[in-house]
Amino acid sequence: MDHSDFENAYRAFRQVLVSGDIPDLMPFSYEPCERVEKGNWRLFAGFGVTSDLRLAINHLNAWRVRLHEWAAWLKVLKSHEEQIALELQFHFLDHLMFFCMFQPSGFRDMLAHVATQSVHQGNLSTGKTERDVLVQDSRKGPLKRKEVEAQLESLCEHWTQAQAFIESLSTLDTDDYRRLTLNYRNRASHAIPPRFGWGEVGFLTRSIEPWTEFVAQSDGTVEIVETSLKSVVYSLGGTPPLELEYTYRANLHEHDLASRALEAYCALLDEILLALPVA
Repeated sequence: MDHSDFENAYRAFRQVLVSGDIPDLMPFSYEPCERVEKGNWRLFAGFGVTSDLRLAINHLNAWRVRLHEWAAWLKVLKSHEEQIALELQFHFLDHLMFFCMFQPSGFRDMLAHVATQSVHQGNLSTGKTERDVLVQDSRKGPLKRKEVEAQLESLCEHWTQAQAFIESLSTLDTDDYRRLTLNYRNRASHAIPPRFGWGEVGFLTRSIEPWTEFVAQSDGTVEIVETSLKSVVYSLGGTPPLELEYTYRANLHEHDLASRALEAYCALLDEILLALPVA
């Protein structure tokens, strides 16, 4: 490939983006930020809640843009032979997919953090609590996801819209999604992730398995029996690549779930706003 091949591919990509041939997700509106900003919160709380909400919307909309570009490149790659398509994928698409694959987990954790802060400020602003104390105040390190969400659920006990939000939040980054994507985000953070589209990784794996013995049976046969002992086992067989369109659809579904979770969070904020004292 030469310089003109990359230029032509990028022109085709831009044309697909504006052609209407791929579905375009609507950006999440910033209108809820205006409502939150007008609330009679305690000192500086409204500024913090509004800023965090705007950050969450920015995050979701950035994910939307990258997904739209992912879909466009998939269409462009189909019009090229395999080797050229791979070159274009490496150059234009891999970093978009990498970004998108981190969003389900990241958005769930971020929105839980944002909601914790806003609901806590809502409780203080409405007099539902007088204690400005959170679990993490006495911890040296960050809370785990289960701890964050358990605290959030406790803080939300005063609000009727909270249950729908918490249930919606829990649909993101589930075991099923991690299984569909071969646990990509966790592997990319802590080990070696599967590749996109082609090539296997991790051909040799090391594990600790029960020690087995051959035990003679009364009928003259031999049976393999597991013992209480453990042993190191090395096995061959790598992790397959993630198929691009299949993975795109899975990630797109996570974006839809994230949008619903953010909508539910905005409904919770509206309930808190109605309970704030009149200025």
